[in-house]
Amino acid sequence: MMIKQNFKNPIILLNGISRSGKAITWYVVSSIENVDVPLNEPFPDWIMDAYNSDDISEKAVVTLLGNYFRIYSWYSFLGRGINLKEADQSSFLKLSSLKELEIRNTRHDNSKSWQEFSNLWSSGDFYPCFTTDLSGEIKNELINQGFNFININTLRNPKRVFLEWCNTGRGSRYDKLDRMGKYYFNYKGMNIPGFAHKYKEKWFESSPEERCYMVVSQYYEDFFSHDHSQNVNIFFEDVIQDPLPEIMKVANFLNLKIKDNYKEMFKLMDVPRFFDQENYIKDDNGYFTRIQKSSYEHLCSIEEKYEVF
Repeated sequence: MMIKQNFKNPIILLNGISRSGKAITWYVVSSIENVDVPLNEPFPDWIMDAYNSDDISEKAVVTLLGNYFRIYSWYSFLGRGINLKEADQSSFLKLSSLKELEIRNTRHDNSKSWQEFSNLWSSGDFYPCFTTDLSGEIKNELINQGFNFININTLRNPKRVFLEWCNTGRGSRYDKLDRMGKYYFNYKGMNIPGFAHKYKEKWFESSPEERCYMVVSQYYEDFFSHDHSQNVNIFFEDVIQDPLPEIMKVANFLNLKIKDNYKEMFKLMDVPRFFDQENYIKDDNGYFTRIQKSSYEHLCSIEEKYEVF
């Protein structure tokens, strides 16, 4: 059972494995008053990959991420990072009205604006939002620095996530990703992604499909092993059928109101609004047959856990 709370210095983290449909949660949080649209920027992921690969220390990670969260939350408060190009949706999602845009445009990056931001952030009247996954030990150290993390997890059928990973070649194109991360850190030197560092020996010897299985299965097994009584879990399959209950779930947890124009937000959402149960995990390319039998059976058991979660 989720516990409603009043949060001081809140940071909302939108968590979810790649291809889980996490971007759909942007529309959920943008439908709630006082919550900023998330900053989707890869730097924290590079930092965590470098940490997982033993390239930088825990102290360095905590220092970098702590400053990152403070600075970029303030920048968002000032209206930085709002793309006002007509083809981009971020300005509409981030702002409640054109009046709010005018207010943000009048804010200067000075001590007065910083104090205004600090007061609203501390009182829970401004909720910065980031698409960043943090490990438990790093999160605890940041909590000791005064942050209050709220986790909104996006979940999707693990078999569907596995198929998405295979369809997009995530198990083979890893060495082409995050080029700036490779520039700043050495974790790509072993030609494996930072998130796979814990099982790097298996990564080298495995097929692209088996790699996809390893990532998906570890993510869900880790997820199910944690206590989620004070987290908010958003289910992709539920949102695309009827977003309002999922919006209400988050709004009630945060003790915040839903925006009057939330329906307009979801008109922009570029996902199917019909859930085709029969073909949802249809494997036209035979990816399920390219992994070991034991791997497929384990994937089925994870799917069963997901369905009753």
